[in-house]
Amino acid sequence: MSAQAFVLINCSSGSENDVLDQINELGENQILKAFVVCGLHDMIVHVRGESLEQIQEQIVKEIRHFPNVRATMTLLVVR
Repeated sequence: MSAQAFVLINCSSGSENDVLDQINELGENQILKAFVVCGLHDMIVHVRGESLEQIQEQIVKEIRHFPNVRATMTLLVVR
């Protein structure tokens, strides 16, 4: 059974497209959709993993380490 989450990302000003490119390089098995948005957050990313633990590891070890990612907020899909 797979797990899903939405990740809200805050980036350094002007770096949104670079971060979007890096996220899309993670591949369609992990990233379902990624968008640059206007508002409180700069990006929203729909991620998938084999488990919630795999999603957490992906966010902590990959996305949060991208240059220009300043903060993330993860919303787990429960239903």
